[in-house]
Order: sequence, then C-alpha cells, then structure tokens
Amino acid sequence: MGPAGVPGWPVEPSDFKSEPPARRDVAQARGHSDNSEATTMDWNRIQGNWKQAQGQIKEKWGKLTDDDLATINGQREQLEGIIQKRYGLAKDMVRDDIDAWLKSRP
Repeated sequence: MGPAGVPGWPVEPSDFKSEPPARRDVAQARGHSDNSEATTMDWNRIQGNWKQAQGQIKEKWGKLTDDDLATINGQREQLEGIIQKRYGLAKDMVRDDIDAWLKSRP
C-alpha cells in the first residue's frame, strides 16, 4: 500500500508492461518508412549513375524538363523541391514517392 492507502503506489518499473514504440514503429504508424539508411544507399547509386538515372526519373516524373535534371544534378533535395513545384505536392508526399520509387527499382 502506498501513501494514504493508495494501492499500487509507488509504481514499480515492472508495472509497465510495454515500452514506448521504437522510432521505426512511430514512423510506420505515421505512414513513413524509416529506411533512411537503405534509401541513402540507393540514392548514392542514383548519384553515381546520374546520366542513366535521368531517363528513369523522367519516366516517373514526366513534367521534369532536361533543364530541371541538369539543375538537380544528382541531388535528392533538388529533385524533391522541383517535383514539389511541378506537381504541387507536399514535401512529405514527394519524399515518400521518391522512397517508393527507389524501393521499386531493381
């Protein structure tokens, strides 16, 4: 018995049956994948093969121009910004779209 007869006082650490969700669980609950390490590695491949990747990017996001691709020059943040501008999408939607595209690539 705790103070003034309050049952369960003091709370023992063993009283907590679950731990707070891990970062990945929170990201997934929000609809975001937390594969930042994997997508970074995939994006590094895109940067290294930028000339080849441009065709695939134009296939996926047809509103991008050759000038856009020259401006992007393998920089993911630039790609995100230009896609946002061309398609009028929110930043997190664009990020998720790029992540999904990266995962779908062989």
